[in-house]
Amino acid sequence: MVNSNIIEFYDAIVVGILPDARFQLELSNKNIITAYISGKIRINNIRILLGDKVKVDSKKRIVYRYIDKR
Repeated sequence: MVNSNIIEFYDAIVVGILPDARFQLELSNKNIITAYISGKIRINNIRILLGDKVKVDSKKRIVYRYIDKR
């Protein structure tokens, strides 16, 4: 039995904020997608702003926000 539910991860940059906690992201190949926040990011109250670099899975969930050293 082969597991066909393999999840891939992509790095992206937030280029737009939409209502209902959705975001427009630009992938490394310059495609624009609409993604939403995963449950753990929502529970831990992690803020995502314009220009943040994030990790997105193949189901269009933002699963990680890279730490920006300011």
